[in-house]
Amino acid sequence: MAPNTPHLELLADILGVNRILSGLDEIRELGSLSIHNACYRKGRPSCAWDSSEIALPCAAAQTQGRPAVLIDVGGTHTKVGYQSSDGEITALLDHPNNWFKPEQLLEGPALEQFFQALIAAVQSSAPNLPPTCSIGLIWSNQVECVPIETPTTRGVSGIVRGIKTGGYRKGEWFLKGLRDGDDIGAILLRHLRRVGWNPAIFLLGNDTIFTLFAVPDSTAGVVMSSGGNCTQIGEEGREKGHIINIELGGHLQLPRELLSNGDRFFAEMRSVPGLALEELCAGTWFTQMVYAHICVAAMLPEGELLVPLRDALVSGEVTLTNRELAALLRGELTDLPEILVGSREPFVPLLHALVNRAGVLSGVLAYLSVANQLSNAIRPITISLDSSMARHFSGLFDALQQTLQELCEDVNVAVSILLVRPVQLANGGELSVPMLGMANALNLFEPETNPQR
Repeated sequence: MAPNTPHLELLADILGVNRILSGLDEIRELGSLSIHNACYRKGRPSCAWDSSEIALPCAAAQTQGRPAVLIDVGGTHTKVGYQSSDGEITALLDHPNNWFKPEQLLEGPALEQFFQALIAAVQSSAPNLPPTCSIGLIWSNQVECVPIETPTTRGVSGIVRGIKTGGYRKGEWFLKGLRDGDDIGAILLRHLRRVGWNPAIFLLGNDTIFTLFAVPDSTAGVVMSSGGNCTQIGEEGREKGHIINIELGGHLQLPRELLSNGDRFFAEMRSVPGLALEELCAGTWFTQMVYAHICVAAMLPEGELLVPLRDALVSGEVTLTNRELAALLRGELTDLPEILVGSREPFVPLLHALVNRAGVLSGVLAYLSVANQLSNAIRPITISLDSSMARHFSGLFDALQQTLQELCEDVNVAVSILLVRPVQLANGGELSVPMLGMANALNLFEPETNPQR
């Protein structure tokens, strides 16, 4: 920031960007209440409470590799890898989701067409897969997991839940026609069997579940990438010891009085009454949220230097991308639009405040993922974090980690969070964090003897 423009430091405060930081106790209490209500089916506020049907492994549980195809259907890309019997994982394919979209959708659920294209692509990349090769499907939207036990296949499938209540907010093309109650696993298995593929083990679950498995002995999984979510561990009944997906990032509605002027304009742009936690933190909405703050700031005397950038964005001359915003924050100006580079003096301090706020709220989400473990911890608490936002936006992970530490400062158990990175392979492929976790989960999975806490 230029030393001769100290008023620019105040722009974020004038907009109320940091207002939400004074309400963290209220947000934490709302999150805790949402989780409690979801667990005990007590009404609103609430979130999801979907058991993965997979138990939290015992500490230092041993794994044994099994041949498996690992499919990660993310918010923007679908990646596929293959694990051999010795545990070595290779990348098979990585495409934007639209790569699988036919030029013209046929009648019926779009997911059927997506799975057909996906299976064909996998078979083309690995034509010699054994017909009983196990499959792990990472599904980055809300599902209710159910056990599978057929003559040929054991494991876990997933029933669609939350179509209209926040579980399907990212809008992937293959969700068209999908309804609550549809069985994602059954649809995929049906198409697999048509090509002679009967997996011995089939696991399906949210990416957050398998993010937990990416770190040995982890007790929680948190995702803050295209969306935001976290796990909990069940405490009672048949769910005791099960890893639970709670979709909290999309369900935790932030108090309107804590929102900034830019946030309120962002909500108006989208014709929604309020904003959930992930809409201030996650990649799917981040550029729109930043755009809204630029527009509001440019109307203020203190933000007059942002008028050229605002006008370029409104006209469509320039569009914001997370990649460019992260580069600007790091001071990497090469290849950035000229107007963005020219506006960095007034813009970077505001962007920094928005990133810091995203990190703080992500820290609250991380805390809520382990809140029910703090008073009765059976071992040191480790949170496995998959976050493209934290990996790319300078300062976000520091704010997340500091917030988590502050929220846990009065507990008598060690709490740590590890930012896990995708694995880059020699052939140029990449294995996502939940793919690494899915491999571990498949190796550990034994439906009749799954270890308890």
